[in-house]
Amino acid sequence: VANTQEVAAPSHGSNRVLNGLGVTVSGITRSGSDLRNAEVRAAGSDLARSEAGAVWLQRIESALTGNKLDERLTAFFNAASALAADPSASAPRATLPQAAAALARSFSGSGGGLDGAHPALDQSADAMASQLNTLSASLAKVNSALGRTGQGTSGQAALLDEPDRLLESMGALTDVSVSFGAAGRANLKA
Repeated sequence: VANTQEVAAPSHGSNRVLNGLGVTVSGITRSGSDLRNAEVRAAGSDLARSEAGAVWLQRIESALTGNKLDERLTAFFNAASALAADPSASAPRATLPQAAAALARSFSGSGGGLDGAHPALDQSADAMASQLNTLSASLAKVNSALGRTGQGTSGQAALLDEPDRLLESMGALTDVSVSFGAAGRANLKA
């Protein structure tokens, strides 16, 4: 939003009437809502957490269902119930150890699948930390530039948009609490 002032032609006497000969731009201010920006950051953070959680829950579900753990557990329970019903029968006696071995293999396979997710989770956390470091460094540069930029200039208006973009990206990675200080500098708590 530009701050404007009407330019008037010189008039005679004490009757000064603005007659609309033009305007001068005395400064540029940014039009935005800190509350809206905070809500956008919070919503972005919530969405990113939900999406990340869904990815890891799918990996866990895949590790547990891919080895048919539920089916093997049911088969073991049924074999144990059949043996308990008729302990002297040879068929249930032969079936129970087979069901137990199949269940053990399913548990081992599920455990391996969950163990395989651990390094991927570490890599994801490392990548997010690296992104946060990069975004933080960029925010520090913008804050520094805001301190050197004149009030009401187009340069300041352009720079004031940059923290919002950076903070939105940070909010997608982690919860951030932001306050704005002098000259529009962002003070961040994560």
